Amino acid sequence: MKATRRGASLLLESVFGFGLLSVVVLLCLGVFPAFSQSASLTRNMAGADFLACQLLEQQRAAGYDRVVNRPDTSYTLQSTINGNQVVQQFTYRVDTQAVNPQCKAVKVTVSWIVGDRTAAGRQRQLQMSTYVGSF
Repeated sequence: MKATRRGASLLLESVFGFGLLSVVVLLCLGVFPAFSQSASLTRNMAGADFLACQLLEQQRAAGYDRVVNRPDTSYTLQSTINGNQVVQQFTYRVDTQAVNPQCKAVKVTVSWIVGDRTAAGRQRQLQMSTYVGSF
């Protein structure tokens, strides 16, 4: 009779253990898509930040007289992550405005689409600005 009680106890422990293991696995599987999306968003933000910095530096290096507006322009950033090639399409625009006769405000706007490229995708945007003067 004692052996039967031990068998039932072992069965109960096994069922409880498998249930607990399945909950842990499901929780881990739920975290990975969120992590992947977060990593993608961070990568795109870093790419947009890099592009905006480069454009601002180009405008500053050009000098006051050659700082001009640029219409919407496409830029493709290609990178390799874990052996997979990732391509992200950015659109940038450079706007300038004369603050006074010796100073211009330069604003760079970089935008991209998060998710799929259909209407369901959300557009993100990053803006940076600086001043260029003729002193």
